Amino acid sequence: MPIATIVTVASTAITAVGALIGALVALRSRPCTRCRHAEPTEAITKKAKRQKAVGAGFTASNENPERAKIDEAEIFISTGHCRAAILILNISLERALREAAHRAGTRLTHSASPGVQMANALFKADVLDKSDATAARLFSEIYERAATVSTEPSAGDARLAIELRNRILQSLVV
Repeated sequence: MPIATIVTVASTAITAVGALIGALVALRSRPCTRCRHAEPTEAITKKAKRQKAVGAGFTASNENPERAKIDEAEIFISTGHCRAAILILNISLERALREAAHRAGTRLTHSASPGVQMANALFKADVLDKSDATAARLFSEIYERAATVSTEPSAGDARLAIELRNRILQSLVV
């Protein structure tokens, strides 16, 4: 691997870590506030029936930590730390996709884009539909730009990442 590539990757990683640390310091210095959002209404769909056959998905006891991640991401966005918001959202999305893949009995291999790989595997297992797999690819593109490009992502990209993540997780909820 050329040394210039190694230096670029290392520099990007250091920048991302620095942004995350800066965002955490800013978050700690702000008073704790919670955002309230209307909960989406549930509808029994063909997809929900398929998912019920695969596994229980996320239950009400797991929804509060997911809501906390959204609140944390929104605080990061409001303080101008959009990269940190996107990185935090990616962690919870990949965890949810990995759990869904495990419940579906899908074997995963190491991949440079684990979110895309898991979404594709879940699409093939009929857990996600095509639009949800596309949403996962778009989220992955936003995440890759946030993790590798030195300029701070826009608040619009971070808010889109929140919407995409919510849409994908909604599809995994039974």
